[in-house]
Amino acid sequence: MLRLGRQQKAGEGVGIDLGPSAVKAVKLQRRGQAVALASVATVPCESGWYSASGVGNPKAVVGALMKAAQMLGGVRAAVMALPDSAVMQRSVDFPVGLSEREKEELVFAELARMSPFPVEDLRADWQVVGPGVEPETERVVIVATRHERVEAMQLIAEEAGLTLSHLDVESLALRRAALRAELLSGVTALVDAGEETIELVVWVNGERRFDRSQSFEASRIRRDLARFLRSNEAANQMVASNQWSEAAKTDVLQPFLAKFAFEVANLLKFFLTAAGGGVQIDRLLLAGGVATLPGVVEAVQGMVSPPVAPLNPWVKLTVAARWQEWLPVAPRFALATGLAWRGVA
Repeated sequence: MLRLGRQQKAGEGVGIDLGPSAVKAVKLQRRGQAVALASVATVPCESGWYSASGVGNPKAVVGALMKAAQMLGGVRAAVMALPDSAVMQRSVDFPVGLSEREKEELVFAELARMSPFPVEDLRADWQVVGPGVEPETERVVIVATRHERVEAMQLIAEEAGLTLSHLDVESLALRRAALRAELLSGVTALVDAGEETIELVVWVNGERRFDRSQSFEASRIRRDLARFLRSNEAANQMVASNQWSEAAKTDVLQPFLAKFAFEVANLLKFFLTAAGGGVQIDRLLLAGGVATLPGVVEAVQGMVSPPVAPLNPWVKLTVAARWQEWLPVAPRFALATGLAWRGVA
C-alpha cells in the first residue's frame, strides 16, 4: 500500500514475489473487459540470498530480478511486497467527513500508540475500506513499516533496472488474489506456506479478522529429497517438474505432508479458540509452493473440517495455450498475481 515510483503501462500489471527460494513474477494485461495472463517467470534463488529479515546477497538478488524482468519481456516497472513480519497493520474507525490533513493527524497519532519505533522512522499509508462499527464512522486500514525497509527494496529494484510503482504487503496481495478469483465471500482462511514460516490469515466477508504465523521449514523437503536421491540436481528437477516417483512419495513426500497438515490444523485451532466458537470456516485455501505438492489437499483435508483447495489465482483470467502447462503450479504464483493486479484493476 506504499505508493512509490512511476506507474506501470496502462492496462498492464507486473508483480514480483521475491522469496527465499525463487523470484516469481507475473505480468497481466487488460484486453477490453477481460484480463489475460501475459507472461510468467521464475528464477531460482540460493539459501541466504533473501529472507523475511531482508536481502542477504544484494548482487545475487539483483541478478535474479534482472533475469525475471527479461523473461517477462523487459519490463521496467513492477509491484513488490514486504513480508507481514516487517509491517504493522491496524484497522481503526474514524469519523466520516474528515479532511485528508485531519485523517493524517489521526493516523500518525494511532501509529504513535501502536509502534515501538518513533513515528519519524516510519513510512505509512492508509485507506478507507468501508463503514465503521458505529454510525457516521468509516473503517480505515493503516499500514506502516520502517523507512529502511522501503529504501532497501527500492534500491535493490533500481539496481536491477526496475522502478517500484508500489510496495505492497504480502497478506494484502494474497487477499487481492483471492478476491479476484471470487474466493473471498463468507469466512475464508488462507494458509501461505513459505520457505521459513506458515502464515494463516482469516477474512470474514473480505475483512481481516485473524492472522498468525509459526515456523515451518518447508525447504527441508528439498534437502530430504536430495538425500534420498543422492543428488541435489535430481531433487531440484523433481520438485520443479512436480513429477514424484512412487518411492520418493512414500519415503519423503508423505511424511512431510503429514507434518504440514498437522501444523495447519494447529493454526486453525488457534483461530477457532480465539473466535470463541460458533464460527464456521467456509473454505481453506492453500497458497505457495507447498500448495502444489501431490496429495497436499488430501493430507490437509484429513486433519481439518473446512473444504480445502489450492488458491488458483488464474481461475478468472484468460490463459493462452502457451501458459496452460503452468496451471498445475499456479498457487506458487498467488502472491505475484495479487501484486500484478495493482496495475490492471
